[in-house]
Amino acid sequence: MNSKNVRKEDSRFGYHIGLWVDKHVAKRVSLQGGFNYVAVGAANENLTAQNSNSIVTWEYNLNYISVPLNANYHLHKLITIGAGFYTGYLVGFNLRREGSRSNTLNTPEKDNLKSQDFGYQINLLVNYSSISLGVQYRNSFSKLPNSRLAESLIADAQNSVIQMAVRYTLYQKNPK
Repeated sequence: MNSKNVRKEDSRFGYHIGLWVDKHVAKRVSLQGGFNYVAVGAANENLTAQNSNSIVTWEYNLNYISVPLNANYHLHKLITIGAGFYTGYLVGFNLRREGSRSNTLNTPEKDNLKSQDFGYQINLLVNYSSISLGVQYRNSFSKLPNSRLAESLIADAQNSVIQMAVRYTLYQKNPK
C-alpha cells in the first residue's frame, strides 16, 4: 500500500496463483487474459490520537480475485514485455495491530475498504521452452478507504504491487 499519511511503510510478502490465456493476434503481438487469486498488504505505523508519543503498528492483509488483461510484445523468442489493466474484487481482509494503547482503538473491518480495485500493470517475461520467469508491477487507480475510520488510518492508500512469477505453459501454438 502507498499512503502519504503514515509514518513508516513496509511491504508484505504475499503470493498469487492463477490461469492465463495468451492469444497471438500478430507474429510478435499477443493479447493475454487471466484469472488470479492475489494476496497483498502492508504494515505501517501511526501515531495515536490519544497520545502523540504512542505508536501503533497496523498489518493489513488483503486478498483479491483479479482479472488482468495485457497486450504483449514478443521482442524475441526469449523476451516478452507487456502492459495492460486489471480489476480485482476484495474477497478477504485481515488486520493485526500492535503497540501501546492499541486495544483502545477502533479496528476497521472489510466493509471499511472499497471492494473493487482497478489499475494498470506492466510486465517482463523471460521464456525458455514451457517455463517463464516474470516480474510485474501493478499500481491501483482506486483509493482503499471506504469510511472515515479507514481514512483516519490510511487516508489516500492505494495498492502498489511488485510480483515475481514462475509460469508453466500447458499448451503453446507458435504463431506463423
